[in-house]
Amino acid sequence: MKNMDKEFIDSFLIDFDDSRFPSEFLQNFETLECLANGQMGETLLVKERQTGNFCVAKCYSDKSLLAHTTEGDVLRIIHNDRLPAFIAEYKNEEMLCVVREYIDGISLDKYIARNKLSQDQIISIVMQLCNDITYLHEQNPPIIHRDIKPQNIVMDESGKPRLIDFGSSRVYDAEALEDTVCFGTKHFAAPEQYGFSQTDCRTDIFALGVLLAWLLTGDTDIRTSIPAIKNMNLKRIVKKCTAFSPDRRYASAAQVKAALINVDGQRQKKMVQGLIGVTVCTAFLCLGFVIGRFTEITPAFLTGSELEFEEPLVEQAVRLSLGKKDGEPISQEDILMVTELYIYGDQPAASSEEFEALGQRMVLNDGTVKNGNISSLKDLSSFTNLKIINIALENISDLSPLSSLDKLEKVVLKHNPIGDITPLAGLPFLKEVVLFDSRVTDLNALATCPNLESIDIGKTYVTSIDSISELRNITSLAVKQTVLDSLTGIEGLSRLKQIRLGDVADGDLSLLLLQPELEMLYLDEALREHANPLRGNGQFQIIFD
Repeated sequence: MKNMDKEFIDSFLIDFDDSRFPSEFLQNFETLECLANGQMGETLLVKERQTGNFCVAKCYSDKSLLAHTTEGDVLRIIHNDRLPAFIAEYKNEEMLCVVREYIDGISLDKYIARNKLSQDQIISIVMQLCNDITYLHEQNPPIIHRDIKPQNIVMDESGKPRLIDFGSSRVYDAEALEDTVCFGTKHFAAPEQYGFSQTDCRTDIFALGVLLAWLLTGDTDIRTSIPAIKNMNLKRIVKKCTAFSPDRRYASAAQVKAALINVDGQRQKKMVQGLIGVTVCTAFLCLGFVIGRFTEITPAFLTGSELEFEEPLVEQAVRLSLGKKDGEPISQEDILMVTELYIYGDQPAASSEEFEALGQRMVLNDGTVKNGNISSLKDLSSFTNLKIINIALENISDLSPLSSLDKLEKVVLKHNPIGDITPLAGLPFLKEVVLFDSRVTDLNALATCPNLESIDIGKTYVTSIDSISELRNITSLAVKQTVLDSLTGIEGLSRLKQIRLGDVADGDLSLLLLQPELEMLYLDEALREHANPLRGNGQFQIIFD
């Protein structure tokens, strides 16, 4: 399940205007994050107050579109485990909120950026989508999605593509000459979506063809992507899917799937028979792919051998993540299912919320959370699908086992005697690093992590942030209980929205006035006098704590 950073949620809620939303919606759901904001309205990540389940709420505020929004009607019709389930709908004079099931995973465009797929894998993804589209088109009357694109396909935790976002969908009306409202995305939208005629099942076939071309070439413009497709059979399939006239396209997604089955003759037929005969996960193993992600398969994985752990606490956390009891074997296959790991002191946690709760208990010093004894992270070196590591209050100093975990997005290692963070260098998807209360002295390694958005180096030995001045995506910087020589370099962090400062030796805070997007500035009392020149000159709020 998606993990929410408390400070991020708090920041979002400060600016959140709930006066427009239906009161019953707000009574039943807690808003956590704005996932998207556009002409039609907002897409929110919400949590159902009664169950604690995460959901997605599409909130339509454009009154000109309210009468044409059929997403709730469409979702009510769908009863398929692979498609998002309808939860609820709320409406007032200002807004319509449609709440659906939240599907945890990563959008296909981001998945492709992280994984190089073979032709067989690409074909498998599109064939699975063909099954979902066939289900929609076989409803009576048919459901037309009308916005099939990488951003509306989620690769779930098992590596399966899941079609989401039915905000542009409609129920087919055989008597209508054209659509009342035109929806769609450039390149993926068929010509009829621009008003030439009514959309029907073949509209989704067009988008499916563009998607296939994009998966094969990385290009969404069929004028340039089709010539770049090397396999002649696949090129013909894409051409037929994307014909200008609907009459010249495949009549159904089932026909597209049949064409893909025969794309490479008998070999492809055998592959599809294998997909039918076993689970998708097992088929991926036969192809050398695990749960949709490219990984090297070791002999231990293939034999299902049991994994042994050096650190008992790490083993406990892994068992908690997998739902395995003490004594149950953990295989190499099992560890590839672990994407998040939480340990605070002497206790494993099941989620970020439990991890933060343990942290609060540690701060209260009530004796329920004690120092842990983890001194090595070697156990994690084979956890190649880890995205989030939260391990605090241990005796960790060596981060070298993390250097090969290139899917890491969040690393929280506060209250550890870490000095060298070189192993974190170059991690391509790393977004958040928390090194509070460590022995770190410089940040050069983080300068090579281009997607970093949040850094916490409070209570460290860092005296300069100049080395990270080129990280253009940083929005949050925390340097509490740390004395910087100066703020030199902070002017390069032009997207900062939140800063927490402990002390600055030269007392010069003027560079903060150059931050165009800064909203919140948290300062220690030691900087109160130095902050006087900032008052009334910046657009940000100053809070002393």
